[in-house]
Amino acid sequence: MMVLMEHLGRMGEGNACLNRKERVGLGTFVGAACLYDELYSAKEHDSDNEEEEDDGIVASAQIIYGIAWKEHEAQPKPLERGTATHKMTDIAVTKTKG
Repeated sequence: MMVLMEHLGRMGEGNACLNRKERVGLGTFVGAACLYDELYSAKEHDSDNEEEEDDGIVASAQIIYGIAWKEHEAQPKPLERGTATHKMTDIAVTKTKG
């Protein structure tokens, strides 16, 4: 779980709740790691050999993308319909031929 948390941190993922704690205590983190390893471990158990091979943990993530935009008076306004000097099909044909 420690490696998973490091990967999530490096991806910029975190808890986005407004009322979250700033830090998680070490005891809580180690306890969660033990439980996660017990519940979601990817260890393979061989019936002939009592040794278990550690293949990590199983994890999945949901990624939600968002974008924000606010109109500003300094923003360029779109031109009227029909005032274009080039057709989109001309651009697409040029790119595929080149």
